[in-house]
Amino acid sequence: WSATLPALADGSYAATALAIDAAGNASLASTPFTFGIDATAPVAAVVTAGGGTTRDATPALIGTGEAGSTVTLLNGTTPIGTAVVGADGTFTVSPTTPLADGAYALAVQLTDAAGNVGAASAPVGVVIDTGAPASPTLAAVTGPTNDSTPVLTGTAEAGSTVTLLNGTAVLGTAVADQTGAFSLTPATPLGDGSYALTATATDAAGNVSGASAPVTVAIDTAAPALATVAGPTGPTSDATPALTGTGEAGSTVTLLNGTTPIGTAVVGADGTFTVSPTTPLADGAYALAVQLTDAAGNVGAASAPVGVVIDTGAPASPTLAAVTGPTNDSTPVLTGTAEAGTTVTLLNGTAVLGTAVADQTGAFSLTPATPLGDGSYALTATATDAAGNVSGASAPVTVA
Repeated sequence: WSATLPALADGSYAATALAIDAAGNASLASTPFTFGIDATAPVAAVVTAGGGTTRDATPALIGTGEAGSTVTLLNGTTPIGTAVVGADGTFTVSPTTPLADGAYALAVQLTDAAGNVGAASAPVGVVIDTGAPASPTLAAVTGPTNDSTPVLTGTAEAGSTVTLLNGTAVLGTAVADQTGAFSLTPATPLGDGSYALTATATDAAGNVSGASAPVTVAIDTAAPALATVAGPTGPTSDATPALTGTGEAGSTVTLLNGTTPIGTAVVGADGTFTVSPTTPLADGAYALAVQLTDAAGNVGAASAPVGVVIDTGAPASPTLAAVTGPTNDSTPVLTGTAEAGTTVTLLNGTAVLGTAVADQTGAFSLTPATPLGDGSYALTATATDAAGNVSGASAPVTVA
């Protein structure tokens, strides 16, 4: 037998049956048959996590819904995966087949145990991106630096996170701007030495590029060693006197008058240098020193000062005493006065006959180094001071 029941409300029922014969006699009731009516669609599921940009081609959507319901993952109206809502009312559902790169609007729909199909959830935007970004480019760093956290710049995929690496050690990160430009510094200062640094770019989906070409960075925070220096011995008539010395090759030498820079030079590959004032110095006494600055910009201590005396003024012309009458001495003694300490040179025209040094009173006497032949001579003298300045000639003295 079969029977069609009237419309029943949702709920649980225990139905029994009895038989009534033609005479109206009724049988005992049957054993109860329990069944439930559920004609109500499940409430639309709520997606609580998932979405966004990912490199996972089978991205998971997480949500809540009616326990025991079947979750259908939809790409538009196309089912692409299923799961079951757990007893705790939560579910995780992913595509059965990996999705191609691109943008998707995914939703979920619940079907309860009675076969009622709920409304689809609000769509969730998902972007699949499994392609790694191009390797970033690091700009070259010129020469050594004394900055232990140097700024490195370059270009990468716009919006990607750039990671600066020393080998496999992460030194720092930065985000490339909308033009792709970035700049970053090591989070921890680098020790002195040479480094071959690279960078990688990680896009919003988590894809990591290959490493950039390495950039060499030399860190040098040590000041150059103290230079050795020597200057002119005694006074000089050179108003731009040269100081010579040794120091770190490639360093810049700064010549100092006190604390004032007055000239520069570069230490040669052999470690030696010569430096002079750029502008001539006035006559006087100076205490000159040198200071080295290496290629990284580290400044060394100044050297011990070197005393330099500039004297560009010629001494007064000496005076030769007159010689009375002819003499039979072919190496006659000539006397006179000159600036004290100067070297007096006796001249026959331009020929040097002899020299002597004026004493502290200025007096001198000298004789020709080579005997003079018979005849009359108009002899003169000049004075040369310690700086090398030469006076004009004295008035001539006749010697016969």
